[in-house]
Amino acid sequence: MSDRSWIALIFAGLGLAGSVAPAAVALWTGEPLGWAEKVSGVIIAGLFAMAWSWVDHLLLGPSARLAADIQDWLTGSAQERPLGDVGLHSLGALPDVVGHLCDAARIERQGLRQAARTASDRAQEQRAWLDVALRDLAECVVVCDLDHRVLFHNRAAERLLAGVASGFGLGALVPRASLDHALDCLKARLSTFGKDGEGLVGTTVFACPSRSGRQLLHGQMSLVLGPRRVITGYVAVFRDMSENWADLDPRDAVRQALTRDLRGPLGSLYAAAQMLTDYPDMAAADRSKFVGVVAEESVRMSNRLEAMAAGSSRSAPEAWPMADIHFSEVYASIAATLEHRLDIKLTMVGVPLWLHGDSHSLMEAFLALFAALHAHTGSSVFDMECMLGDRRVYMDINWKGDPVADHRLTHWLDAEINTALGPQRVRDVLDRHDSEPWSLSKRGGFAALRVPLPLARRAQFTDAEWTGLGSPSSLTEADIRAELLVRANVGAFAGRKLDHMAFLAVAVVTPLGAAQAGDRRRITALGAVRIEDGRLLTARSFERKVAADAEGSADGKPPLAVVLPQFWAFADDAVLAFHGIGSALGLLEDREGQGIHPLVVDTMMISSLLDPIEPDHSLEETARRLGIRVGDHRTEIGKALITAEILIRQIDRLKESGIHDFGQLMDTVRGRLARAEALVES
Repeated sequence: MSDRSWIALIFAGLGLAGSVAPAAVALWTGEPLGWAEKVSGVIIAGLFAMAWSWVDHLLLGPSARLAADIQDWLTGSAQERPLGDVGLHSLGALPDVVGHLCDAARIERQGLRQAARTASDRAQEQRAWLDVALRDLAECVVVCDLDHRVLFHNRAAERLLAGVASGFGLGALVPRASLDHALDCLKARLSTFGKDGEGLVGTTVFACPSRSGRQLLHGQMSLVLGPRRVITGYVAVFRDMSENWADLDPRDAVRQALTRDLRGPLGSLYAAAQMLTDYPDMAAADRSKFVGVVAEESVRMSNRLEAMAAGSSRSAPEAWPMADIHFSEVYASIAATLEHRLDIKLTMVGVPLWLHGDSHSLMEAFLALFAALHAHTGSSVFDMECMLGDRRVYMDINWKGDPVADHRLTHWLDAEINTALGPQRVRDVLDRHDSEPWSLSKRGGFAALRVPLPLARRAQFTDAEWTGLGSPSSLTEADIRAELLVRANVGAFAGRKLDHMAFLAVAVVTPLGAAQAGDRRRITALGAVRIEDGRLLTARSFERKVAADAEGSADGKPPLAVVLPQFWAFADDAVLAFHGIGSALGLLEDREGQGIHPLVVDTMMISSLLDPIEPDHSLEETARRLGIRVGDHRTEIGKALITAEILIRQIDRLKESGIHDFGQLMDTVRGRLARAEALVES
């Protein structure tokens, strides 16, 4: 029953009750029913009937017509015209207000439709231009969303990838695992460098077979970033590398036969020739002739063998698709897979670097090595460390225990793995990267499996990443000594061994002269990285740009009031390490103002303890003296990483000097500061 029917029944009931009320009263009082009571009942009933007529014609009827018009407008049947006239009503300004609202909404919708048509026309125009630009390219170009659905492709894609079409899944034409891995690598790079480091993400290269299996494809993928630098899809470029692969297979077979199968017999033959030289029983002429021939041929074959192996190792990587890859993407892929498959916890330590190689095959090779190490050692906790050498990048797998014997490692390298291009051995993958791994002992009871890999073609650090080491503290030496002396405390760590403590290497960026001017809280950036048990845990880092305005900045930088609580929560109870305490005083005073006094070490002061005759204890010079490759580390996180590496090396030297625990270090620092102060006063 409708609302109008309910209201009509209510009025009818009230009218009926009003018409019989006078008669009911007369009967209740015992009075005779006269004309007055009869007329009163009729009048009351008439008044209710008039009231109902007014409510129905002036309120309910217009309201129903207005509601019907609005419903038609909302369903789209009348959106292009104004609302109809509701006629005579007592709704006040309501119909006019609703009409104006609908008119405004209608105009807004018309504008949106026009904007949508304009955007669609522009998109079609851009698509047409893109089609013209890419139509005659020899490379196959495919644009996909994050689900690998094809959004656009050129004509070369139709020739190379039979069956490709817009809306079709690219994973049905090429192995989805290869696409997923390449996309994950680019996501890991973007996560490492941040949204501002889009230019550093670049592209990733991969190889995969076609759906038919008759072609081998060289793929190159780059990200498409939408508003707010959110990943919306990717562009993949493919080309046929089947001819290069056909050339590579025989060369690999010859190289394996010569460099691996015959090198042992040749060495044995050469050794036998040396043994024959030592036998005095053989006739001198025969012995000399035999030994001369064997030795000469062995040397000649060995030289040729090495030349062929070197030439093959140079040419194989050229044919195999390789590119510059970042350590963070290799680590991210391996760590996620190990945790899922073997419940192994992998920690990234050291400074992430660029290297050159095939990301997917390296990932599979490292997964096989980790699985073998897990089975051999029984350990489920490993570190993965990246180090920069003169000509190679070294990737170390670290664990607590003993190194792996050579014969066992050789067996592991012969294990078969599945790559995008079919089954291969771990050794084959490493050979293509000109890599020969070995196992070694490291300090602290750790062992490592070291895998050398090629250096990246690009520079490790660019000018865009590193912008300057900043200005030195504007405090005087006396001020610095006083600040250090006040904070040379040991807390509860007096007897704690230095190589078993948690440190947080911190770099604080402040404007020039802020400390001297007393404006120590003008922090513009913070970078920190954690050290535990003598290991630099790169994955546990903190980096923030700070807005000068207390309300934050338009580019998203948070104010200092937001950053400081985040930093102190990250620091927890670790000892803070700075290289020069001057720029960090505002940070420390903020915490001390809350009644909490963090423990502090200054690597610049430790440097002066270890090398008192050296005149320069700046960050760069201290790092160079300790054999640390500084490169161009010039952001706050870069300075924190260098400070952390300096502290780790300094702890080793302190132990050599007889300083093993935190209490001994603080006693030495206090003594040095007190002597320096006494010399100044005298």
